Amino acid sequence: MILNNSQNRKIIFDYLNKVSENDFIEEIIIPLFSSQGYTLLRINAHTAGERGKDIIFYRHVELFQDIEYIAIQAKTKEVNTKNVTEIANQLIRTLKTSFQLKAGIGLIKPNYAMLINARRHSNDATSELPDLVENNQNIKILSQENVCELIIKSGIAPEKLLSNLALELKNSSDDESDRMVREIILNNKPKEIDELFEHKLKYIKNEISDEIKALAIDYIFDLWNQDSSWEGTVKPLRWLWMYFDFIQERQYRFLKRVLEEYISPTPSFEAKPYTLRIVHLMTTEHYKTFINDLIFLSSININAAKQRSGINVLFHALADLLRNKLIKDEKESEKARLLVEAFNAKINGKEEKFDKYMKDYEKLIWI
Repeated sequence: MILNNSQNRKIIFDYLNKVSENDFIEEIIIPLFSSQGYTLLRINAHTAGERGKDIIFYRHVELFQDIEYIAIQAKTKEVNTKNVTEIANQLIRTLKTSFQLKAGIGLIKPNYAMLINARRHSNDATSELPDLVENNQNIKILSQENVCELIIKSGIAPEKLLSNLALELKNSSDDESDRMVREIILNNKPKEIDELFEHKLKYIKNEISDEIKALAIDYIFDLWNQDSSWEGTVKPLRWLWMYFDFIQERQYRFLKRVLEEYISPTPSFEAKPYTLRIVHLMTTEHYKTFINDLIFLSSININAAKQRSGINVLFHALADLLRNKLIKDEKESEKARLLVEAFNAKINGKEEKFDKYMKDYEKLIWI
Protein backbone atom coordinates (compact mmCIF):
# COMPACT_ATOMS: atom_id res chain seq x y z
CA MET A 1 0.00 0.00 0.00
CA ILE A 2 1.26 3.48 -0.86
CA LEU A 3 1.69 5.73 2.15
CA ASN A 4 -0.52 8.80 2.01
CA ASN A 5 2.05 11.38 3.03
CA SER A 6 3.28 14.73 1.71
CA GLN A 7 6.47 13.31 0.18
CA ASN A 8 4.58 10.71 -1.86
CA ARG A 9 2.05 13.30 -3.01
CA LYS A 10 4.89 15.58 -4.13
CA ILE A 11 6.45 12.75 -6.18
CA ILE A 12 3.07 11.94 -7.76
CA PHE A 13 2.40 15.60 -8.55
CA ASP A 14 5.85 15.85 -10.21
CA TYR A 15 4.98 12.84 -12.37
CA LEU A 16 1.55 14.26 -13.29
CA ASN A 17 3.05 17.66 -14.16
CA LYS A 18 5.41 16.05 -16.68
CA VAL A 19 3.48 13.08 -18.08
CA SER A 20 2.39 13.22 -21.72
CA GLU A 21 -1.25 12.74 -22.63
CA ASN A 22 -0.61 9.37 -24.31
CA ASP A 23 1.37 8.05 -21.32
CA PHE A 24 -1.30 9.37 -18.94
CA ILE A 25 -3.94 7.39 -20.84
CA GLU A 26 -1.87 4.20 -21.03
CA GLU A 27 -0.29 4.27 -17.57
CA ILE A 28 -3.12 5.66 -15.42
CA ILE A 29 -6.54 5.99 -17.05
CA ILE A 30 -6.86 2.61 -18.77
CA PRO A 31 -5.57 0.58 -15.75
CA LEU A 32 -7.84 2.52 -13.37
CA PHE A 33 -10.97 1.86 -15.39
CA SER A 34 -9.99 -1.77 -16.01
CA SER A 35 -9.68 -2.27 -12.25
CA GLN A 36 -13.33 -1.15 -11.90
CA GLY A 37 -14.66 -3.65 -14.44
CA TYR A 38 -14.69 -1.40 -17.53
CA THR A 39 -13.53 -2.53 -20.98
CA LEU A 40 -11.81 -0.21 -23.44
CA LEU A 41 -13.94 0.29 -26.55
CA ARG A 42 -11.58 2.62 -28.38
CA ILE A 43 -9.00 5.36 -28.14
CA ASN A 44 -9.61 8.05 -30.74
CA ALA A 45 -6.82 9.72 -32.63
CA HIS A 46 -6.75 13.48 -32.21
CA THR A 47 -8.64 14.44 -35.32
CA ALA A 48 -11.52 16.74 -36.15
CA GLY A 49 -13.92 13.81 -36.19
CA GLU A 50 -13.38 12.59 -32.66
CA ARG A 51 -16.12 14.87 -31.25
CA GLY A 52 -14.33 15.34 -27.96
CA LYS A 53 -14.16 11.66 -27.02
CA ASP A 54 -10.49 10.69 -26.40
CA ILE A 55 -11.37 7.32 -24.85
CA ILE A 56 -14.57 5.30 -24.58
CA PHE A 57 -15.10 2.59 -21.96
CA TYR A 58 -18.05 0.31 -21.42
CA ARG A 59 -19.28 -2.26 -18.92
CA HIS A 60 -22.34 -4.42 -18.53
CA VAL A 61 -24.58 -3.28 -15.66
CA GLU A 62 -26.35 -6.38 -14.39
CA LEU A 63 -29.15 -4.47 -12.66
CA PHE A 64 -30.16 -2.65 -15.84
CA GLN A 65 -29.41 -5.56 -18.19
CA ASP A 66 -27.73 -2.95 -20.36
CA ILE A 67 -24.38 -1.48 -21.31
CA GLU A 68 -22.98 1.68 -19.68
CA TYR A 69 -20.69 3.85 -21.81
CA ILE A 70 -18.28 6.48 -20.49
CA ALA A 71 -16.56 8.96 -22.83
CA ILE A 72 -13.32 10.35 -21.41
CA GLN A 73 -11.65 13.67 -22.15
CA ALA A 74 -8.03 13.11 -21.10
CA LYS A 75 -6.07 16.34 -20.52
CA THR A 76 -2.54 17.27 -19.61
CA LYS A 77 -2.93 21.02 -19.39
CA GLU A 78 -3.82 23.41 -16.60
CA VAL A 79 -7.43 24.54 -16.52
CA ASN A 80 -7.92 28.18 -15.62
CA THR A 81 -10.31 31.05 -16.33
CA LYS A 82 -8.84 31.47 -19.84
CA ASN A 83 -9.80 28.00 -21.05
CA VAL A 84 -12.48 26.80 -18.62
CA THR A 85 -15.35 27.75 -20.96
CA GLU A 86 -13.75 25.83 -23.81
CA ILE A 87 -13.27 22.76 -21.58
CA ALA A 88 -16.90 22.96 -20.41
CA ASN A 89 -18.17 23.17 -23.99
CA GLN A 90 -16.08 20.14 -24.93
CA LEU A 91 -17.60 18.12 -22.07
CA ILE A 92 -21.16 19.09 -22.98
CA ARG A 93 -20.46 18.20 -26.62
CA THR A 94 -18.94 14.87 -25.56
CA LEU A 95 -22.07 13.97 -23.62
CA LYS A 96 -24.54 15.07 -26.26
CA THR A 97 -22.93 13.68 -29.43
CA SER A 98 -23.20 10.07 -30.59
CA PHE A 99 -20.45 7.64 -31.54
CA GLN A 100 -20.36 4.58 -33.77
CA LEU A 101 -20.19 1.13 -32.19
CA LYS A 102 -17.49 -1.19 -33.45
CA ALA A 103 -20.05 -3.48 -35.04
CA GLY A 104 -21.32 -0.50 -37.00
CA ILE A 105 -24.90 -1.02 -35.91
CA GLY A 106 -26.29 2.44 -35.32
CA LEU A 107 -25.09 5.32 -33.17
CA ILE A 108 -25.18 5.63 -29.40
CA LYS A 109 -24.63 8.42 -26.88
CA PRO A 110 -22.47 7.96 -23.78
CA ASN A 111 -24.11 7.66 -20.37
CA TYR A 112 -21.38 9.82 -18.85
CA ALA A 113 -18.77 12.30 -20.04
CA MET A 114 -15.70 12.67 -17.89
CA LEU A 115 -12.74 15.04 -17.75
CA ILE A 116 -9.61 13.47 -16.25
CA ASN A 117 -6.75 15.94 -16.04
CA ALA A 118 -3.16 15.24 -15.03
CA ARG A 119 -2.62 18.93 -14.38
CA ARG A 120 -4.07 21.24 -11.78
CA HIS A 121 -7.24 23.35 -11.97
CA SER A 122 -7.12 26.88 -10.63
CA ASN A 123 -9.45 27.74 -7.78
CA ASP A 124 -11.58 29.93 -10.04
CA ALA A 125 -11.82 27.24 -12.71
CA THR A 126 -12.75 24.64 -10.08
CA SER A 127 -15.61 26.88 -8.94
CA GLU A 128 -16.79 27.81 -12.43
CA LEU A 129 -16.62 24.48 -14.24
CA PRO A 130 -19.65 22.82 -12.56
CA ASP A 131 -21.82 25.84 -13.38
CA LEU A 132 -20.59 25.96 -16.96
CA VAL A 133 -21.56 22.32 -17.51
CA GLU A 134 -24.94 23.17 -16.00
CA ASN A 135 -24.28 20.97 -12.94
CA ASN A 136 -25.07 18.00 -15.16
CA GLN A 137 -24.86 14.86 -13.00
CA ASN A 138 -23.72 12.86 -16.05
CA ILE A 139 -20.57 14.96 -16.39
CA LYS A 140 -17.75 14.06 -14.00
CA ILE A 141 -14.56 16.03 -13.39
CA LEU A 142 -11.26 14.78 -11.93
CA SER A 143 -8.38 17.21 -11.55
CA GLN A 144 -4.76 16.54 -10.60
CA GLU A 145 -5.52 16.32 -6.86
CA ASN A 146 -8.23 13.70 -7.47
CA VAL A 147 -5.95 11.63 -9.69
CA CYS A 148 -3.22 11.74 -7.05
CA GLU A 149 -5.59 10.35 -4.41
CA LEU A 150 -6.73 7.58 -6.77
CA ILE A 151 -3.13 6.54 -7.38
CA ILE A 152 -2.46 6.39 -3.64
CA LYS A 153 -5.62 4.42 -2.86
CA SER A 154 -5.46 2.01 -5.79
CA GLY A 155 -1.72 1.54 -6.13
CA ILE A 156 -2.20 1.82 -9.91
CA ALA A 157 0.73 3.61 -11.52
CA PRO A 158 3.70 2.81 -13.78
CA GLU A 159 6.66 1.03 -12.20
CA LYS A 160 8.90 4.07 -12.77
CA LEU A 161 6.61 6.03 -10.41
CA LEU A 162 5.86 3.27 -7.91
CA SER A 163 9.56 2.56 -7.40
CA ASN A 164 10.03 6.10 -6.03
CA LEU A 165 7.11 5.98 -3.58
CA ALA A 166 7.25 4.98 0.07
CA LEU A 167 5.11 1.97 0.93
CA GLU A 168 3.65 0.77 4.22
CA LEU A 169 6.20 -1.39 5.98
CA LYS A 170 5.51 -5.11 6.14
CA ASN A 171 7.63 -7.99 7.35
CA SER A 172 9.29 -10.29 4.84
CA SER A 173 6.86 -13.19 5.34
CA ASP A 174 3.97 -10.84 4.57
CA ASP A 175 5.75 -9.69 1.41
CA GLU A 176 6.23 -13.28 0.30
CA SER A 177 2.59 -14.19 0.95
CA ASP A 178 1.40 -11.13 -0.96
CA ARG A 179 3.70 -11.95 -3.85
CA MET A 180 2.56 -15.56 -3.99
CA VAL A 181 -1.16 -14.70 -3.99
CA ARG A 182 -0.72 -11.91 -6.54
CA GLU A 183 1.23 -14.12 -8.95
CA ILE A 184 -1.28 -16.97 -8.78
CA ILE A 185 -4.25 -14.66 -9.38
CA LEU A 186 -2.61 -12.72 -12.21
CA ASN A 187 -1.35 -15.91 -13.91
CA ASN A 188 -4.98 -17.12 -13.88
CA LYS A 189 -4.25 -20.83 -14.19
CA PRO A 190 -7.45 -22.64 -13.11
CA LYS A 191 -5.72 -25.46 -11.20
CA GLU A 192 -3.49 -23.05 -9.23
CA ILE A 193 -6.43 -20.72 -8.59
CA ASP A 194 -8.55 -23.57 -7.20
CA GLU A 195 -5.71 -24.70 -4.94
CA LEU A 196 -5.22 -21.13 -3.70
CA PHE A 197 -8.86 -20.43 -2.80
CA GLU A 198 -9.77 -23.90 -1.60
CA HIS A 199 -6.66 -24.55 0.48
CA LYS A 200 -3.72 -22.15 0.69
CA LEU A 201 -5.48 -18.84 1.22
CA LYS A 202 -7.33 -19.80 4.39
CA TYR A 203 -4.01 -20.56 6.12
CA ILE A 204 -2.36 -17.22 5.31
CA LYS A 205 -5.36 -14.93 5.83
CA ASN A 206 -3.55 -12.99 8.54
CA GLU A 207 -0.34 -12.61 6.56
CA ILE A 208 -1.63 -10.82 3.48
CA SER A 209 -2.30 -7.12 3.04
CA ASP A 210 -5.65 -5.43 2.50
CA GLU A 211 -4.54 -4.70 -1.06
CA ILE A 212 -4.15 -8.42 -1.81
CA LYS A 213 -7.40 -9.25 -0.03
CA ALA A 214 -9.13 -6.74 -2.31
CA LEU A 215 -7.44 -8.35 -5.32
CA ALA A 216 -8.84 -11.74 -4.27
CA ILE A 217 -12.37 -10.30 -4.02
CA ASP A 218 -12.00 -8.54 -7.39
CA TYR A 219 -10.97 -11.87 -8.91
CA ILE A 220 -13.98 -13.66 -7.42
CA PHE A 221 -16.44 -11.17 -8.91
CA ASP A 222 -14.59 -11.15 -12.23
CA LEU A 223 -14.85 -14.96 -12.33
CA TRP A 224 -18.59 -14.66 -11.73
CA ASN A 225 -18.90 -12.03 -14.48
CA GLN A 226 -17.25 -14.42 -16.93
CA ASP A 227 -19.78 -17.18 -16.23
CA SER A 228 -23.10 -16.18 -14.68
CA SER A 229 -24.76 -19.53 -15.34
CA TRP A 230 -26.20 -21.57 -12.45
CA GLU A 231 -23.10 -23.75 -12.44
CA GLY A 232 -20.72 -20.81 -12.88
CA THR A 233 -22.26 -19.04 -9.87
CA VAL A 234 -21.37 -21.77 -7.37
CA LYS A 235 -17.60 -21.39 -7.05
CA PRO A 236 -17.55 -17.55 -6.79
CA LEU A 237 -20.23 -17.54 -4.09
CA ARG A 238 -18.56 -20.35 -2.16
CA TRP A 239 -15.26 -18.44 -2.17
CA LEU A 240 -16.97 -15.14 -1.38
CA TRP A 241 -18.53 -16.74 1.69
CA MET A 242 -15.17 -18.25 2.73
CA TYR A 243 -13.38 -14.91 2.39
CA PHE A 244 -16.16 -12.49 3.20
CA ASP A 245 -13.92 -10.67 5.68
CA PHE A 246 -11.54 -9.82 2.81
CA ILE A 247 -14.06 -7.38 1.31
CA GLN A 248 -12.84 -3.78 1.42
CA GLU A 249 -15.16 -0.80 1.80
CA ARG A 250 -14.86 0.18 -1.87
CA GLN A 251 -16.13 -3.32 -2.73
CA TYR A 252 -19.23 -3.30 -0.52
CA ARG A 253 -21.31 -2.18 -3.51
CA PHE A 254 -20.42 -5.46 -5.29
CA LEU A 255 -22.66 -7.26 -2.79
CA LYS A 256 -25.69 -5.86 -4.59
CA ARG A 257 -25.20 -8.65 -7.09
CA VAL A 258 -25.33 -11.29 -4.36
CA LEU A 259 -28.59 -9.75 -3.19
CA GLU A 260 -29.98 -9.97 -6.72
CA GLU A 261 -29.04 -13.66 -6.85
CA TYR A 262 -30.67 -14.22 -3.46
CA ILE A 263 -34.04 -12.74 -4.46
CA SER A 264 -34.02 -14.10 -8.01
CA PRO A 265 -37.02 -16.30 -8.92
CA THR A 266 -34.54 -18.60 -10.70
CA PRO A 267 -31.40 -18.71 -8.53
CA SER A 268 -28.58 -21.23 -8.74
CA PHE A 269 -29.85 -24.04 -6.51
CA GLU A 270 -26.37 -25.41 -5.84
CA ALA A 271 -25.06 -21.96 -4.86
CA LYS A 272 -28.06 -21.19 -2.64
CA PRO A 273 -26.46 -22.23 0.70
CA TYR A 274 -23.55 -19.83 0.11
CA THR A 275 -25.84 -17.04 -1.10
CA LEU A 276 -27.90 -17.36 2.08
CA ARG A 277 -24.82 -17.27 4.33
CA ILE A 278 -23.44 -14.17 2.59
CA VAL A 279 -26.74 -12.29 2.89
CA HIS A 280 -26.84 -13.14 6.60
CA LEU A 281 -23.37 -11.57 6.94
CA MET A 282 -24.40 -8.32 5.26
CA THR A 283 -25.02 -5.31 7.50
CA THR A 284 -26.27 -1.76 7.11
CA GLU A 285 -22.67 -0.73 6.39
CA HIS A 286 -22.84 -2.79 3.23
CA TYR A 287 -26.38 -1.82 2.24
CA LYS A 288 -25.78 1.92 2.62
CA THR A 289 -23.27 1.82 -0.27
CA PHE A 290 -26.04 1.00 -2.76
CA ILE A 291 -29.14 2.62 -1.24
CA ASN A 292 -30.60 3.77 -4.57
CA ASP A 293 -30.28 0.28 -6.05
CA LEU A 294 -31.80 -1.24 -2.92
CA ILE A 295 -34.82 1.06 -3.22
CA PHE A 296 -35.18 0.20 -6.91
CA LEU A 297 -34.93 -3.56 -6.25
CA SER A 298 -37.53 -3.25 -3.49
CA SER A 299 -39.94 -1.33 -5.72
CA ILE A 300 -39.86 -3.86 -8.57
CA ASN A 301 -40.14 -6.91 -6.30
CA ILE A 302 -42.70 -5.75 -3.74
CA ASN A 303 -45.65 -7.39 -5.51
CA ALA A 304 -44.01 -10.78 -5.10
CA ALA A 305 -43.40 -10.33 -1.36
CA LYS A 306 -45.93 -12.99 -0.37
CA GLN A 307 -44.82 -15.48 -3.01
CA ARG A 308 -41.06 -15.26 -2.40
CA SER A 309 -40.16 -14.91 1.28
CA GLY A 310 -36.54 -14.05 0.44
CA ILE A 311 -37.67 -10.65 -0.77
CA ASN A 312 -38.29 -9.71 2.88
CA VAL A 313 -34.56 -9.04 3.26
CA LEU A 314 -34.85 -5.97 1.01
CA PHE A 315 -37.43 -4.29 3.23
CA HIS A 316 -35.75 -5.30 6.46
CA ALA A 317 -32.57 -3.67 5.12
CA LEU A 318 -34.47 -0.49 4.21
CA ALA A 319 -36.09 -0.42 7.65
CA ASP A 320 -32.67 -0.77 9.32
CA LEU A 321 -31.22 2.03 7.21
CA LEU A 322 -34.15 4.28 8.14
CA ARG A 323 -33.92 3.37 11.81
CA ASN A 324 -30.22 4.22 11.87
CA LYS A 325 -30.76 7.42 9.83
CA LEU A 326 -28.29 6.30 7.17
CA ILE A 327 -30.33 7.52 4.19
CA LYS A 328 -29.20 11.13 4.03
CA ASP A 329 -31.14 12.23 0.97
CA GLU A 330 -34.60 13.37 2.09
CA LYS A 331 -36.37 12.20 -1.06
CA GLU A 332 -34.69 8.76 -1.01
CA SER A 333 -35.54 8.43 2.67
CA GLU A 334 -39.21 9.09 1.96
CA LYS A 335 -39.16 6.55 -0.88
CA ALA A 336 -37.72 3.95 1.47
CA ARG A 337 -40.32 4.75 4.16
CA LEU A 338 -43.23 4.38 1.72
CA LEU A 339 -41.88 1.06 0.44
CA VAL A 340 -41.47 -0.32 3.96
CA GLU A 341 -45.01 0.78 4.84
CA ALA A 342 -46.34 -0.75 1.61
CA PHE A 343 -44.50 -4.00 2.32
CA ASN A 344 -45.98 -4.24 5.82
CA ALA A 345 -49.44 -3.59 4.39
CA LYS A 346 -48.87 -6.25 1.71
CA ILE A 347 -47.87 -9.05 4.04
CA ASN A 348 -50.69 -8.17 6.44
CA GLY A 349 -53.28 -8.34 3.65
CA LYS A 350 -54.17 -4.64 3.78
CA GLU A 351 -54.45 -4.09 0.04
CA GLU A 352 -56.06 -0.64 0.21
CA LYS A 353 -53.23 0.70 2.34
CA PHE A 354 -50.74 -1.04 0.06
CA ASP A 355 -52.24 0.67 -3.00
CA LYS A 356 -52.18 4.06 -1.27
CA TYR A 357 -48.51 3.77 -0.26
CA MET A 358 -47.50 2.64 -3.75
CA LYS A 359 -49.42 5.49 -5.39
CA ASP A 360 -47.63 7.93 -3.08
CA TYR A 361 -44.33 6.26 -3.99
CA GLU A 362 -45.05 6.55 -7.72
CA LYS A 363 -45.90 10.23 -7.36
CA LEU A 364 -42.65 10.80 -5.54
CA ILE A 365 -40.44 9.21 -8.21
CA TRP A 366 -41.80 11.61 -10.81
CA ILE A 367 -41.19 14.72 -8.79
